[in-house]
Amino acid sequence: MNQNAVRLTVDQRRIAGQALVEMLNHQQTEVIVLALDAVHLHLLARFHDASIRDILGRAKKHATFELRSLGGTGRLWADRCRPLPITDREHQKNAYQYILDHARKSDAWTWTWKQGIYWRPDGFHPPAPSSQSS
Repeated sequence: MNQNAVRLTVDQRRIAGQALVEMLNHQQTEVIVLALDAVHLHLLARFHDASIRDILGRAKKHATFELRSLGGTGRLWADRCRPLPITDREHQKNAYQYILDHARKSDAWTWTWKQGIYWRPDGFHPPAPSSQSS
């Protein structure tokens, strides 16, 4: 990026995160888990045959539009994403947990497939049950 990173507030993370999940779902992309902190997005999803960068680009554009409708922001996203294919089930489980761990480490807004995409009018969505066993 040619400018300093925009740092999203907690409310902006929620709004952008919800917009990302909604648009990915609209594009028939199965989102498993997503974490959005002040400056980073992490996502585990099953993409269909279309270009991952095109699909994610449309989702980022939608999130930017949602945030700008509430007040100006700078440029939110870098030009390209870095998709890394999941190689096996163990890799998938590790990636899932790595993404969820961002909620504790960086106060990220997180979402999992367990929560669904039905937000309350105030935007609140209860957190998913913890994947850690007692």
